[in-house]
Amino acid sequence: MDPSWLAWDGGAVPKLATIAYEERVLPAGTLDPALLAVLADALEEAGCADAELLGHLRGPGPHVRGCWVVDLLLGKE
Repeated sequence: MDPSWLAWDGGAVPKLATIAYEERVLPAGTLDPALLAVLADALEEAGCADAELLGHLRGPGPHVRGCWVVDLLLGKE
């Protein structure tokens, strides 16, 4: 992961990752695919060209807390 992605546009990428992480769809607890698509778009605009990372965010999921891309962007282990 390139640190410049996190700094791009005043920290838009980590802000979007935080929103996606915290505003999951209940009761299932899944992450909102629309928010993940916006996050993928922001990453791409920030210079990310990693097809696996972007494809994962845009993929069908389901995505839940612990999604490796969101965790990576938020510095979670």
